[in-house]
Amino acid sequence: MNKYENELDEILFDVLNASKKINIKLWLEAGTLLGFERENNYIKWEKDLDLGVWDKDLKKKKYVLFKKILERKNYLVTKKFNNSNNLITIRKFNLNCNADIAIYTKKGNFAYFKLKPIPIYTKGKFFKRIYNLIKAKDIFNELKFHKFGITKIIYIIFHYLFKCLAALNLSNNFIKYLKKKISINSKDVSWKVPLKFLKKIKKKKFRNLVVYVPVKSIDYLKFRYGKTWKKPRSDWNQFKEDKTMLDLK
Repeated sequence: MNKYENELDEILFDVLNASKKINIKLWLEAGTLLGFERENNYIKWEKDLDLGVWDKDLKKKKYVLFKKILERKNYLVTKKFNNSNNLITIRKFNLNCNADIAIYTKKGNFAYFKLKPIPIYTKGKFFKRIYNLIKAKDIFNELKFHKFGITKIIYIIFHYLFKCLAALNLSNNFIKYLKKKISINSKDVSWKVPLKFLKKIKKKKFRNLVVYVPVKSIDYLKFRYGKTWKKPRSDWNQFKEDKTMLDLK
């Protein structure tokens, strides 16, 4: 049993409801699809929902409507419409969980989910965190999901100390240093999936909701997670074992 299943149910219901209102079809993807096919439930240690959609179905105008519907329910929805970021992240202010929607593009016989390189190593995550703190226009908005405590206080103090350095024109070299460290410790984590696995979707029942899943979801899971996909593994390393992942560096 997943201790966050009520939160995941709430987010899934709201996201699917919003998608119906703007007439787009989201399908269960990645870990959420794995849990559905293997256990007919959420994976017990997961805190996020994984969904997929085609780029042609979710143009910017529809995204704006989708975002407004969810914002009325106190969700924060983020997405940058450019060639290097095709991920929608959905979070609710009083919940621990979130939903990610991968926006796929069809190219030849493959479906691509494009992301810009992100820091996946400890050093990269640390430097990225520092960079976000010093570049934040509103530090309290930046830390809105961070629980209040000594760490949050230190982050806020650090932010305003850097503001003082910026006023003295002492910040440019430090920012260049951070960017370099982030780049060195980042990796392209885009996905490349054979189109045959995602080309067609069908309706199924999951958690008392009607959802879409790929028609060839089992073949897709075998391709992505390997022949042992039915065996639960909390130590599975996406960055080393995921067969869909590209390293374009």
